[in-house]
Amino acid sequence: MKMLRCLIATVFLSVSAAPCMAESFKPGGAVNLTADQKKQAEYSISPDDEISIYVFPSQELSRELTVQPEGTIDMPFVGSVAVSGMTAGEASRRLENLLSKYVTSPQVGITVRKFSVRRVAILGEVRSPGFYDYYENMKVLDLIAQANGFADYPKLSKTVVFRRNSEPHTAILMNLDPLMAGKMESNYALMPGDVVFIPRQSVYKGAKWLSDNFVPWMTLLTFGMTIAVFSRN
Repeated sequence: MKMLRCLIATVFLSVSAAPCMAESFKPGGAVNLTADQKKQAEYSISPDDEISIYVFPSQELSRELTVQPEGTIDMPFVGSVAVSGMTAGEASRRLENLLSKYVTSPQVGITVRKFSVRRVAILGEVRSPGFYDYYENMKVLDLIAQANGFADYPKLSKTVVFRRNSEPHTAILMNLDPLMAGKMESNYALMPGDVVFIPRQSVYKGAKWLSDNFVPWMTLLTFGMTIAVFSRN
């Protein structure tokens, strides 16, 4: 009888607890991620990202790396591994598969320490092309200033912004002539990951030919005429 009462009590407690357990394990309830964790989980690794790799039980293989421009990382034993376009979880599983030939039951964790898409780049007719850190409310004039201004022959009306941090990736044509004329409403806002390209004017080659060939001869001719005038006097 005592055993029966215990059994009934056990069943009662189990039934009573079931709603609470169901509430605790309802879809999404057990994997509530913070915004940063969600970003890490969904983010696709890109060239120039800085990542931390943790390998268990072979912790001597753990390291911090920068993803190469071609989208690869170099790991002991397995060499170059393509990770660009993968999430951290997908890259971890790829490394686990590759390292399993050399390490018993490896467990790999990858964390993106610095996102390359938090940077912007400027190329073409500027004095210091390259990558620059992005900050909130950054605009195209700010980036041009960091790149030490334009080079000699910028074609501002055909400036293009390649927007990588969007799906699908887009190319936006911008005319910067009004901005250089003082119209600040043309100071376009940038987004993390943008690549700004300022092309070169097509007259560049002709201008260079004139400066290299015609101008020296004109200078020499002018000098000769000056000498001739002084000689007559």
